[in-house]
Amino acid sequence: PLPSRTALGREAEVAVARYLSGIGYRIEALNLRLGYLEVDIVARDGPVIALVEVRRRGASSRTTGFGSMTARKKLLLR
Repeated sequence: PLPSRTALGREAEVAVARYLSGIGYRIEALNLRLGYLEVDIVARDGPVIALVEVRRRGASSRTTGFGSMTARKKLLLR
């Protein structure tokens, strides 16, 4: 059986967290919930705090990861 979308998403989040750790970021939180907003990764590099939204896209996708986010999610992340 094929992995579920949730499993593929979690796999992508773990890969991004490992990458960020490898380039010096400290992972502060994974899947942080703030009310009804969920942030996939919160990472820190000194004074820089990065809020990371992981979007797994296939090769045939018609939009970018950023383009796939709703306007509301973009606003809430800002």
